[in-house]
Amino acid sequence: MKFWNIIRKIFRLSTGVDKGDSKKAFKVQSAINKGRMRKTDKIKGRNANIPSKPGIYRHVNKDSGKIEYVGQTNNLRVRQQQHARDGKLNTLKQYIYYSIAKNGATKNDLCNTEKAHIKSKKPNGNKTKGGNGRR
Repeated sequence: MKFWNIIRKIFRLSTGVDKGDSKKAFKVQSAINKGRMRKTDKIKGRNANIPSKPGIYRHVNKDSGKIEYVGQTNNLRVRQQQHARDGKLNTLKQYIYYSIAKNGATKNDLCNTEKAHIKSKKPNGNKTKGGNGRR
């Protein structure tokens, strides 16, 4: 029994887990703050309140409320304008829900958060599991 206690202690020290809860070492932290995402359907002009900051976004059908697409980007405003130009976003039929990334969140953090949102929401517009399709 002492042998396994020593192994657990070594594991906790090597992973930075201090109180014996080894599951904390593998938990993925979200790149966005807790709470509701902001909602808009304005992406251009002075009335557009979507920021030019990194974050996570969703395209949600206005009629059904169903999430159609989840993504992450380094510039929320520019990315939504790209989606509109490409015909993937119709602001007459879809809302954009977005959340700004936490200070200090890395691109990898955003990718992991996007993957988690895609896995839990299962939007039909996402062709890959997220993370730019390459991770």
